[in-house]
Amino acid sequence: AQWNILDSHDTARIATIVNSRDRLDAAVALQMTYPGVPMVFAGDEQGR
Repeated sequence: AQWNILDSHDTARIATIVNSRDRLDAAVALQMTYPGVPMVFAGDEQGR
């Protein structure tokens, strides 16, 4: 199974990279609907 990661302890936060709530929402929607297992890093579920 594929592990779908937007960020982790080794990378910058996705919210910092995209710098937009709309883009963050789109990235999370893609992560959750893409085949595989979504990996939610600490605080990502709260939009941090």
